[in-house]
Amino acid sequence: MFVNFVVDKKGKLTDMEVVKGLSPEYNAEAVRVVQLFQPWTPGFQNGQAVRVMHTIMVPFPPK
Repeated sequence: MFVNFVVDKKGKLTDMEVVKGLSPEYNAEAVRVVQLFQPWTPGFQNGQAVRVMHTIMVPFPPK
């Protein structure tokens, strides 16, 4: 499964979206697990904090 999200200027995760999911139940669990990863370090460009999009893989064992 792949989840897209944005790390905002304060390190919070926003705009989460399952890109390649398995089922509604697995998708909801993947989003829940990714939300546990907060806070992140925001991206920086020219000394300023900026929003950065990330995509991560969330592995699940086979059914």
